[in-house]
Amino acid sequence: MAAWGILRLIGWFVAGVTALACLVTVSALGVLGVDAAHWTAAAWSDIRAFLTHNDRPVTQLVSVTGVIGTVFSGGWAVYKIWHFAEVRMPQRIAEFLAHNDERLDAIRPMLIAAVEAPGTTKPMRAPIAFVGPLNDAMRRIGFGQADATEGDLARAIEGLEKQRATAALYDAQVRRQLAAAHLLRGMVLTAQAGLDGRPGAARSAAERDFAAVDHFSAALDVDPSDADALFYRGLVWARLGRTDAAEADFQKAVELTAGRKGVVRARANYCLAILVQNRSAGSRATLTNMAQAIASLPPEHTHSEEAGEMHLYRAATQERLGYVAAAKTSYQDAAKAVHSLDSRRARVAIAAAEAALRRLNQKSESTDATPAATSAAIAAAIAAA
Repeated sequence: MAAWGILRLIGWFVAGVTALACLVTVSALGVLGVDAAHWTAAAWSDIRAFLTHNDRPVTQLVSVTGVIGTVFSGGWAVYKIWHFAEVRMPQRIAEFLAHNDERLDAIRPMLIAAVEAPGTTKPMRAPIAFVGPLNDAMRRIGFGQADATEGDLARAIEGLEKQRATAALYDAQVRRQLAAAHLLRGMVLTAQAGLDGRPGAARSAAERDFAAVDHFSAALDVDPSDADALFYRGLVWARLGRTDAAEADFQKAVELTAGRKGVVRARANYCLAILVQNRSAGSRATLTNMAQAIASLPPEHTHSEEAGEMHLYRAATQERLGYVAAAKTSYQDAAKAVHSLDSRRARVAIAAAEAALRRLNQKSESTDATPAATSAAIAAAIAAA
C-alpha cells in the first residue's frame, strides 16, 4: 500500500509539472494577454538568473534527484520480481498443479475402464509430461492397446522415480502420476495373466499376477489412500487363493471410500460378499455387503450388466436364507437394471431373473405363478421404474 501511495504522489507531481509547463507556454505565446506574457518573460528571466548564479548547487540537486529516482526505480523492479517469484509464482504453480490433479483424477477411471474392456476410444495424455512414456502409455490404453504399454509404463515409472529425487516442488504431482503408472502397469499385467496359450502358461500367469501385486503395492507405498490399487490387488490375491489378504484389501477399500458413491466401493463390497459367503455359507453379513454394494453404485452404473449381476447375487443369497419376498424384489431389480441393454450379459441376467421368479412362484403355489404372469410382473416393475 505504501508503494502505491508513493507512485500516486509521483504521478501527481508529474501531472502538476506538466500543467505548469503548459500554462507557461500558453502565457508566453500571449494567449492569456500582454500582461501575462510580460509577467512570464520577467519570471523566466529571474529563473535563468537564479540558475546561473546557483549553477553548482542546482546541478548537484539534479544529480541527487536522478540518483534517488534510479535507486527507487531499481528497488521497485527488484520488489516486483521478488513478489512474483515468492508470492505469485507459487500461487500460479499451485493452481496449475491443482488443475492437472483434477484432470488426472478425471481420466483415471477412463483409463481403468479401457484396460478392463479394451476398445478404440479417445486418446489420452498425461496432465504434465514429466516423462514422455507415460503420455505414450495413456494414448495406447485409450486406443485399446493396453497390452503394448508395458515398456512405456516401465520407463515412465523409472523417470518419475528420478523426478521425485530432483523436483521437490512437484513432489505431490509426481507421486500422483507415479501411483497411477504403477496401478496401470499392475492392471495390464493381471489382465494379461493366463492369456498365453504356450506351455507353462499357468506359471507365467502366476508370475504376472505376483508382479501385478508388486506394482499395486508400490502404488500404495506412494499413496496409501489409493482405493483403486487396494481393490485390484485384492482381486489378484483372490485369484491366487490368498483370500485373507484379498478380504483385507477389499475391506480397506470400502473404508477409504466411506460416505461416497463409486464403482470401486460397490465392487469391493460385492467381492467381500462373495468371500464371506464362500467362507461361511448362510452368513447374513453377505446381505449387508450386497446392500452396501448396490447402494454405492453411481447413477451412471445403476442400469448396467454389473448392476444386474449384483442384484442377481443378492437375490440368490436372500433366497438361500429364506427371504423369499425380498428375493423376488431383487430378481425384479436385476431385470430392471439391464432391461434397456442389448448385450449377451443383459439377456442372461433377464433370463436368470425370470427363471428364478417362476421357480419361487411355483414353490409358493401362487395363483399367478405362470411364465406369462412372471413376465408381466417384471414388465410392470420396469414400467414403474
